Amino acid sequence: MGLISSDRQIVLICSFIDLYEASRDNPEDAKGGCKVSPSSEQSLTITSSLIGVDPSELRQALISRVMQSKGGGVKGTVIMVPLKVYEANNARDALAKALYSRLFDHIVSIINLSIPFKASSFYIGVLDIAGFEYFTVNSFEQFCINYCNEKLQKFFNDNILANEQELYKREGLNVPQIKFTDNQDIIELIENKSNGIFMILDEESKLPKPSPCHFTSEVHSSWQGHYRLSYPRSSRLKAHRSLRDEEGFLIRHFAGAVCYNTNQFIEKNNDALHASLEFLVQESENKLLNRLFQSGSSVSKGKLSFISVGSKFKTQLSELMEKLEKNGTNFIRCIKPNSRMVDHEFEGSLCLAQLKCSGTTSVLELMEYGYPSRVPFGELHKMYKSYLPPELAKLSARTFCEAMLHSLKLHDKDFKFGITKVFFRPGKFVEFDRIMRSDPENLKAIVANVKKWLADGIFLSVVLVVKYCVHPLRYCMQKDELHGH
Repeated sequence: MGLISSDRQIVLICSFIDLYEASRDNPEDAKGGCKVSPSSEQSLTITSSLIGVDPSELRQALISRVMQSKGGGVKGTVIMVPLKVYEANNARDALAKALYSRLFDHIVSIINLSIPFKASSFYIGVLDIAGFEYFTVNSFEQFCINYCNEKLQKFFNDNILANEQELYKREGLNVPQIKFTDNQDIIELIENKSNGIFMILDEESKLPKPSPCHFTSEVHSSWQGHYRLSYPRSSRLKAHRSLRDEEGFLIRHFAGAVCYNTNQFIEKNNDALHASLEFLVQESENKLLNRLFQSGSSVSKGKLSFISVGSKFKTQLSELMEKLEKNGTNFIRCIKPNSRMVDHEFEGSLCLAQLKCSGTTSVLELMEYGYPSRVPFGELHKMYKSYLPPELAKLSARTFCEAMLHSLKLHDKDFKFGITKVFFRPGKFVEFDRIMRSDPENLKAIVANVKKWLADGIFLSVVLVVKYCVHPLRYCMQKDELHGH
């Protein structure tokens, strides 16, 4: 694929794992900062070797940050600020995520460059999304994944159920209305620009002393009385009911209720690297790593900046939804056969619940009454006019379609005429196409039937015209007789 120095990339992947083990269980020191625990020293040494930096410099960058003073003394004086335990842990995690993210983007860009048809606008994309997640402890990761599933479910509802039924209504087809659950209210709860959960989380993260409890209380206060949001005590699981009101919230998703523990939402929502760490990685002896961190650097002068994971995720998801809207999309629904994650076991009630909440049963109901194949009159006329003699090919597009379908003796339930299109029941358009492309002898019979149908239609029109002309004339004659004229 054109990957260069693959060994380095494997080495970097190993560094993520070792870096995550570094600086855990850091005890507070006497000066109010923290230090790398002795049990983490080996991981720290391995990590520094893998990413090509000095161990002592990495240790220092993980437990402190460098700042430049703006006042009081010499302006621009460099001072070292010790990090608290949770800040050091956040710095460590942010570095691991930054290493992984930039390497991942690098590999994807190389793969894209290796694809031969750069100029082609046609492609087949496969979008594999993690399913709805629900555990005993649900944190920020599950919140983001389930939000993504809500957006995809909304896209499914709009494109398969709502838009289809709107088309039937617009075309004047008398098709029974299929009910389905709209989840737009959940999406508003999460992504509303003024008081959505993501927005409240970002505002809390920017505070000097962000608090998970304050964030959670703000969520409950902003959406008090909302059907989709509730307190942990309303959960069916005992483990969730033990959470205090300010420690979590319960959201009633389209696939079921999930109780989220908000204890780590704030720290998991921040992907920012402080200046000391970013400067250190930029000076790495690993050329690949050095190159990845040189581009687009936005190092601030020691400030613990904030880069919202939630906002970034929401933006990327919006871009994905725009792509899906512009392209033809097919859906593959994956159903979990049992809750124990074992093979050869099928739980009927679990599967049925998934089919219902995903909207699949509504789609099946729509298919029972619906017309999945549809062709504009003009397109159908263009496809088959060459099979018929000139006098029939000159018919208007709608008359041509009506004549063809009625002359083939297809059942009236197999197709419907809309305002601009003809709609077919499942499999019936294929049947119609097969008949039209059959041998010439069959085509002669079809032409004869078309002429007969047209002649009958003209005769009926004449009869109706005569009928409506004669009735007023008879009425006038009877009126004259009554008056003695």
